[in-house]
Amino acid sequence: MPNLGSRKKDNPSRMDSHNEDLPQLSNEDQLSIMNKVRNGEWSIEDALKEARKEKKRLCKQNSQTEEEQQPSQYNFSVHKHNRYRWQKRVLQIDFKTKMLCSIEKGIIKRQLLFSIVKSCDEGVGSRFSISFKGYHDYELEATSVEEKNKIMQLVNRIIYANIYSDPEECNAETPQQPEASQSLREGVLLLHRGGLASFRWVKYKVQLRPGELTMVPFKQRGPADGEGSSSPAVPIVVHLSDGDTRVPKPHGSDTFTLITHKNEYQ
Repeated sequence: MPNLGSRKKDNPSRMDSHNEDLPQLSNEDQLSIMNKVRNGEWSIEDALKEARKEKKRLCKQNSQTEEEQQPSQYNFSVHKHNRYRWQKRVLQIDFKTKMLCSIEKGIIKRQLLFSIVKSCDEGVGSRFSISFKGYHDYELEATSVEEKNKIMQLVNRIIYANIYSDPEECNAETPQQPEASQSLREGVLLLHRGGLASFRWVKYKVQLRPGELTMVPFKQRGPADGEGSSSPAVPIVVHLSDGDTRVPKPHGSDTFTLITHKNEYQ
């Protein structure tokens, strides 16, 4: 009897040892799965597989709910460089119509399809540029560095969709990054910052995927560093799919240069 008693206690403890491996489900779902294991209907491996499947379904459902709550249209006050002067504009990013619009005094001056957005490059301070296929670049200045970061994040989502998604299947009202290909290479690089006269190198975590290189700083740089505000660090995304990127490497050096349509990274 003592042996039988200890054996009966083994099953619950064995299942409890796997509780940490179970994805976070509702108490009702977890109890249902555990009861099926105790009754011998499922093995522990079956339970974990089913729990992961249910977790994936719930995550997808929650993601769809969040997407429905997000706005499909964004408007930003910017200055656009035009013939040696800066003109006030409203930059409208509309995920419902898949259009990027330039608006002046309430009148739409230009409508550009998402599908021709090619790259988005960071400039000094609150300036940045958007490049298009078959159309001239937009040189823009946002009202703040934070606004610039928001715009660039949205434009980068458009470019991600152009790289990874079938245009006919892409959901225009879902401004989220599509599920991208697996990482080809990850590592740590030092990026030269501060201009030609600077000797400062900043450490970045770097991820290379088909079509893009993403560089995330290890720590946020404050105004004292001359790199902007104390807002959360925004990754540098270099899009390789626009066809303008070159990577020259000096002979016998451990450095290399990434030259894009607008910028140069060493």
